[in-house]
Amino acid sequence: MIYSIIGLVFDVIGVILLFMYGVPSKEMYDSFLQDHTLSDEREKQINFRSKLGLILLILGFLFQILGTILSKY
Repeated sequence: MIYSIIGLVFDVIGVILLFMYGVPSKEMYDSFLQDHTLSDEREKQINFRSKLGLILLILGFLFQILGTILSKY
């Protein structure tokens, strides 16, 4: 039960991060780069947060699967 709750929390945080910063890809900066005002540090922050969101989403699903499996046994 607790694993499913942890998984849901990770999923919600991951989805929020992905919604705000986009899915990590090389093209993700196109809209940001049109402005030409992003510093290298800001680009690194955006890239880190988008990857963190994806990792949290995957971890959330794994925790939910673990919670489901453990509740059956």
